[in-house]
Amino acid sequence: MKRKHFLGMIFLFVITTACMKYQIMHEVKAQSSTDGASPLELYSLAWSDEFDSSELDTSKWKYRIGISGTSFQRGENVEFEDGKLRINLLTEPYGGMPYTGGGIITTFPTRYGYYEVSAKMSSKQGWHEAFWTSWMSGFDDQNPDYEGMDKLEIDCFEHYAEYDEHSFTYGAIEWYPVKGSVSRDYKTVSENLANSYNTFGFEFTPDYLNYFFNGKLLKTVDTREVPHHDFYLWLSGIAKAQQITDSGAVFFDYFRYYEISPANYEVRKAPFITYL
Repeated sequence: MKRKHFLGMIFLFVITTACMKYQIMHEVKAQSSTDGASPLELYSLAWSDEFDSSELDTSKWKYRIGISGTSFQRGENVEFEDGKLRINLLTEPYGGMPYTGGGIITTFPTRYGYYEVSAKMSSKQGWHEAFWTSWMSGFDDQNPDYEGMDKLEIDCFEHYAEYDEHSFTYGAIEWYPVKGSVSRDYKTVSENLANSYNTFGFEFTPDYLNYFFNGKLLKTVDTREVPHHDFYLWLSGIAKAQQITDSGAVFFDYFRYYEISPANYEVRKAPFITYL
């Protein structure tokens, strides 16, 4: 009798946990926004770049320059076209590398909040597009304070060089003191990521990390025992293959950053803490 009662309790726990996960995944989600209004409940817009200008806003961004992968990243590869940021991915030799890419990096760090971009990938294989974070403001950033510092990288999305137009990955990497993936997931979607703009977002908090695609919550990750620090935002496209036959481009329609007050965060975090 006790064994049946115990099994019944386990079954109830499993069902309750599954229902809780379903509720979080389907009720607590981001809503696509075209006017800058907060896509997440209780958040408000802190700053954004709609990329409507004809040149880079250097109060917010700097160019990603230098060698990564099999390409040299150049500021000249970043353009503005019809209200979009365009990063050209070119099969041209430069700086001792066979290809060129590019990107932009925020000029000031942030930490907690919700971050979102609308992006369209290149349809050409061999190129690696990404929206991610780093404790560094560039690979030339040799701040001595980074030595021995706990380090976390958040990858809101990565479109790997070998991926087709329906696949991307997202996750987080702890670089110090332990090196390894905090989380890593691979997503295949019905949307053609090279034919249309899609929204990618992440919510980083003291307790959890949420990933979103087109307004839908993909995953919640516990962050209570991973490094927490300020970071810079990177929007980039580089070459990651030895043989690339076609040039391409990755486009960003906007970047938006939202904040939440401490009081509102106490309300918002409750279902995620319960789930974790």
